[in-house]
Amino acid sequence: METLIFWSLVAEVKEAKCRKKGELTTEKAPISTVTLRSFPKINTGGREKESQLVFQKNRGFLAFSPSPVEFLGTAAVRHHLFSELTRVALAAAVLAACVLSAGRVVSGQASAPTRDTSLRVSVLVYHRFAPVVKDSMTVRTSTFRWQLDYLKQHQQPVITLRALVSYLEGKGAPPPPRAVVITADDGHESVFTDMLPAIREYQVPVTLFIYPSAISNASYAMTWQQLVALRETRLFDIQSHTYWHPNFKTEKRRLSADAFRAFAANQLVKPRMVLEKRLGIRPDVLAWPFGIYDDELLAMAREAGYDAAFTIDGRAVTSREQIMALPRFLMTDKATGSTFAAMVGSGK
Repeated sequence: METLIFWSLVAEVKEAKCRKKGELTTEKAPISTVTLRSFPKINTGGREKESQLVFQKNRGFLAFSPSPVEFLGTAAVRHHLFSELTRVALAAAVLAACVLSAGRVVSGQASAPTRDTSLRVSVLVYHRFAPVVKDSMTVRTSTFRWQLDYLKQHQQPVITLRALVSYLEGKGAPPPPRAVVITADDGHESVFTDMLPAIREYQVPVTLFIYPSAISNASYAMTWQQLVALRETRLFDIQSHTYWHPNFKTEKRRLSADAFRAFAANQLVKPRMVLEKRLGIRPDVLAWPFGIYDDELLAMAREAGYDAAFTIDGRAVTSREQIMALPRFLMTDKATGSTFAAMVGSGK
């Protein structure tokens, strides 16, 4: 059995932050090579299988069983013989291998199972909050409170993102008429300092889409402790926004096809593993950075274990939407009065 080589992941593995944490040392086996002989048997639904992923020279990746999603969730990528970075690299390589070995890209554009023609749910996406407008992505705290009060006065229910996704999957109850979902991307600290007090006051649920590389690292971002505190309120759900919010269109132009697939696989797999380790959660919903996606990325997100994904296409979610590219309204400080009313579908 040949050794699986992760050439395109070397740069990721050698990132400076990981060196600082001591995760790259000369005492460990080279992270760029992992032999499949080290894998334990994989438990898949009560039965054990040997991994059948094989890499051979001049032949590429051969038959793969169990499925990539089963594999990524098993002990194989958490094996004690591997460092955390090795497990991330391995999971990303397996996902990329699946796409490569398929010889084609599955469209990933299937509509949601439900055929409820009356479905219309407005999903709102915020980024940062402040007492005054600092840029086009800032919403004043007073504006946000006005929006929450508008929804309350017009008796428009704010539901969880999970409730909407479950219904679209054909698993949950239909959302109530004129329902709204609130989300916030990126993990800015103002979510904790400015958004949280309003959310507590109005007792409405929020879904945060986080890219973990910024947390407790970037000056504008929340800390892991703050994310834990938000989860403890039971009003905040946390999902994935990839690992470091790349522009997939730019990266696709810059990289070769194989390198891009490995890069994208890492961006999709790594945040799920980091958020599970840090917060004890297993994210299964994704927000596309900059709203950028294509058929290849939709298929890869599915293979990585995501059940649904969201864009920033400015319209309400209906039964006609692709579940891996659900639209959201991008919120700015100008979303008041008739503009906000049109977004949330409340008529006049």
